[in-house]
Amino acid sequence: MTRTFLCFVTLFVSAFWCTSAICQTVQLPTIEVFNINTAVMVPDGGMTYLGGVGRVRYGSNTVGVPGLSNIPGMNRLFKNRGIGHDISSSNAAVTAKIIILEELEQEVLAEAKRRQASRAHQAELEKEADRISNQIGRSRK
Repeated sequence: MTRTFLCFVTLFVSAFWCTSAICQTVQLPTIEVFNINTAVMVPDGGMTYLGGVGRVRYGSNTVGVPGLSNIPGMNRLFKNRGIGHDISSSNAAVTAKIIILEELEQEVLAEAKRRQASRAHQAELEKEADRISNQIGRSRK
């Protein structure tokens, strides 16, 4: 049975990046949070992709010997240049599970009745076993 409901989704996603300075060994997390507020139609048990955020960071750093790193032609011997980039992405998807309390209640009550009937049947079997063992015990005397 497929039912389709309109659901409103508010999703909070946190992404962590670690940064460190040149002379430090301690890494501190940076937290960035983005919110998604949307309305989607998803069938029971279905999944939908809500979207995501992609980030690209570029950077360069140049360090050199003062004076010598500014001489044309010789600057490559006295200068160090670093180039880097960081790519990250955060995506959000939702799987829908629709719970109808009336149906759940009926299932729970049916299971309770089944267990009660099973206990009653077990009690009857135990009584029959006791009766048979009593008859066997009487016939031995």
